[in-house]
Amino acid sequence: MIHFKIYKSVTDLPDTWDALPTNDLFLKTPFLKGLEHSCPKNISTNYIGIFKDNCLVGIAIIQRVKLYLDDVLEILQIMP
Repeated sequence: MIHFKIYKSVTDLPDTWDALPTNDLFLKTPFLKGLEHSCPKNISTNYIGIFKDNCLVGIAIIQRVKLYLDDVLEILQIMP
């Protein structure tokens, strides 16, 4: 059976997380920890583990960015 689990923090990820992205440093937990600690407050990150028979077979990262109209208008005023 295939199911998924959503994690709110890198510290909650399963131990086998780093085994899946073999050549992608940006998906490894050391990078994700740094990213988690340095993200602006308007960005929240969720980590998804996809499991088949309780074995981690896939991972995904979702970032939610909260944008406000005032912020967008401020950026547009800065642009030439």
